[in-house]
Amino acid sequence: HELNKPHPNPFNRSTTISFSLSSFSHVTIKAYDLKGNLVETLSQNYYHSGSHQINWDGSDYPSGLYIIRMDADNFKSTQMITLLK
Repeated sequence: HELNKPHPNPFNRSTTISFSLSSFSHVTIKAYDLKGNLVETLSQNYYHSGSHQINWDGSDYPSGLYIIRMDADNFKSTQMITLLK
């Protein structure tokens, strides 16, 4: 499994979060602020193996740094992302 760097980053309104899976998995992707507070659950679904992408619309959130966390089976990964308005 792999969580790729979100693009664009920094982003103004929306960004694409892409990831790949080596097997059928339940994937949870969440956005957190730097204090560790959950901002939004972006995905909580089952996906087949292969490459996938989701979009995050950050227009309702203030400028700042956010943490994107992906959990899939025993795999965990995080990426830092910057929202600029």
